[in-house]
Amino acid sequence: MKTENEFNAFIGKEIRKLEPHGYLLLKVAEKYHIGVPDFFLWHNKSCAAIEAKFVREMPKRGGLVLKHAFDGRQVGFLRRVAATSNPAWGIIAIHEEKRIVALPYNQIPDSGNWNGTLPEDFRSYHYDQVADLAGYFFYGWDFAKRK
Repeated sequence: MKTENEFNAFIGKEIRKLEPHGYLLLKVAEKYHIGVPDFFLWHNKSCAAIEAKFVREMPKRGGLVLKHAFDGRQVGFLRRVAATSNPAWGIIAIHEEKRIVALPYNQIPDSGNWNGTLPEDFRSYHYDQVADLAGYFFYGWDFAKRK
């Protein structure tokens, strides 16, 4: 994977594998609706909003983590989703580590970015654990343990 678009295609493909388990995914074409998250994911009467970001590697000496930060309109939309009692998340793929970091919407800084590194208390998943990530979005549990 070299780009955020490739990462989004990967996430979409992996989550669609969960449809037999009651998940339904919609990839949003943000071109026409600036601020709308990349994905909406439904499961058991809830709909999670997910905004995805991608970095090839973490910065070596400080510097900003994201080349394209979470935009204020994106974070604002996530807040509006959360106000409806539905989950709202940001995710960051760190490609060199094959890791996806899950960020509750209210833990994204006002700047939409971090300097140097991400806080260590964010939950993260390997690329082969997308099903666990999906379960965490809704319930805080790993999918593999709940089958």
